[in-house]
Amino acid sequence: MFQLIVAVISIALVAALALASIFYGGEAFTRGQLKAQVTTMINQAQQISGANTLYKNDKGGTDATDIQVDLVDGTVKYLTTDITPPQKITGASSAWGIDVAAGNVYVTIDPVADAQGKVTEAVDEADVGEVSNGFYYFPL
Repeated sequence: MFQLIVAVISIALVAALALASIFYGGEAFTRGQLKAQVTTMINQAQQISGANTLYKNDKGGTDATDIQVDLVDGTVKYLTTDITPPQKITGASSAWGIDVAAGNVYVTIDPVADAQGKVTEAVDEADVGEVSNGFYYFPL
């Protein structure tokens, strides 16, 4: 009888520990996913910027004006494929763009994903580029 009571108590403790880890670990898991998506976005911006630098060197100082035309589909393929930003933080129809006048590459940030400023906070934490007016900007 004593062993049965000990077994029931140990099962209850394990169940309580499992529930506590799910409850308290959920935020860490969500934060980890967001950080991974922001890191993906930053890496993509760096790839586009690097491809633009190669394009600029080959074209005598002229920046690329269109990612698809100049960097992906051109005679020299600076990017092997069009880069699709992470949709959970940028939205389903979002695409990368180049603003030569401002000297940056950019992508829209989904306002729902950044409702509490978590995407902005993760970008600020990484200290690479900036989020402003619903866009992520990375220098060329």
